[in-house]
Amino acid sequence: MTFVIDYNKRYHGDRCCNHYGDNRTVNSACICCRLLPKSEVAAVASFLRNIYTCDVDSLPTESLAHRYWTKFGSDHGNSADYVKCLRERNLTLVACYNHTVQHCGKRFGEQSPARLADCNRLLWSEKYRSKYADVETRRRFEQYRQCSDDLRSKVSDQISRRISSARSTCK
Repeated sequence: MTFVIDYNKRYHGDRCCNHYGDNRTVNSACICCRLLPKSEVAAVASFLRNIYTCDVDSLPTESLAHRYWTKFGSDHGNSADYVKCLRERNLTLVACYNHTVQHCGKRFGEQSPARLADCNRLLWSEKYRSKYADVETRRRFEQYRQCSDDLRSKVSDQISRRISSARSTCK
């Protein structure tokens, strides 16, 4: 089970409450919980396995070019070269996200769980995306995939040597 605290009181699913069971208030926060689907648990487990084994080729582009690296990358001294490379070449997914934000929102809780599930399928299932009824939405997600694929090749071209050398220090 996952607990989410949202101080903006956005929609998170079945219920959104402003108190514990004993009626204590929680600074106007929305505390919600949900059971994680097995598919999400498996995806997180796979992602963590890839990180902990330094299997960089199996990591999604979203983890390699996330804006986290350019905002907080300096917090980790061993990633300085990687962060410098990303910054110099402006290699982040921010431009790619612009294609999906209208449908999926910018932050967790802006859209309903059903819409987020739809976004997930549009992002990761080519079959689902190709048969999606709304042509404009389908086009936007195809643009996101193309943007992400282009970014992956740029990231791979520019930093694969750094990643390979870093991989040997992870083992």
